[in-house]
Amino acid sequence: MSQWKAAIAFMKNVPSSSPNYAIAQQKIIEYQKNINYAEKNAVGGK
Repeated sequence: MSQWKAAIAFMKNVPSSSPNYAIAQQKIIEYQKNINYAEKNAVGGK
């Protein structure tokens, strides 16, 4: 999960003036969902 968190931190550093800003914002949401899913399955099982 630390890689997801590192990726989120990286995406948060994309400046709003960047052409990749919108994609970065979408990826933050996507990666956070991945973290939540992984945490849920790691703790609670199936």
